[in-house]
Amino acid sequence: MAFLRALRNRSFALLWGGQTISRLGDSLYRIALSWWILEETGSAAAMGALAVFSLVPMLLFLLVGGVVIDRLPRFRIMLASDAVNMLVVALVTLLAFTDRLQLWHVYAVSVVFGLAEAFFTPAYIASVPQVVSAEDLPSANSLTSLSWQVSGVPGPPLGAIIVAAGGTATAFGFDSLSFSWSRPAACSPCGISARRRR
Repeated sequence: MAFLRALRNRSFALLWGGQTISRLGDSLYRIALSWWILEETGSAAAMGALAVFSLVPMLLFLLVGGVVIDRLPRFRIMLASDAVNMLVVALVTLLAFTDRLQLWHVYAVSVVFGLAEAFFTPAYIASVPQVVSAEDLPSANSLTSLSWQVSGVPGPPLGAIIVAAGGTATAFGFDSLSFSWSRPAACSPCGISARRRR
């Protein structure tokens, strides 16, 4: 099929695959986090505040992220963004497993996620034309859009299954692992030598 042709490019296939795994992990994380908030607070206001703490930093710094990616290596920005996300999710996982996770921790992590997304998203979008030819760019853009839409479909039910089977801390742990699984493989063929990948 024509819209899949960009996947013939190994660098793009790895980049796209890593981003898709990362999005899936984030979708799982959001469900687990919402579950945790409802269990701990039962408050709709707390749920709304979670969205505010994640969306506002992203919206405020999205333009800054666009400026930064024009001045620094884009793949390194993606790796750095995911390294930060992996560390904070690992911290949330540890706090949840030890029953020390508090609502303010969740809000602080949401702010960090929003900031990282403000840099990662423009870096990813700008990096795609660097790894695919002009004729494959429509296919690459379509696949990227498809991944962002579809990765949110299996994430919620998968997150619910993991939470039901192992608790919210286990679901947080899976998201933390998704960062280490996906983007190092995605960025290494683009000339990036790093431990980190999403």
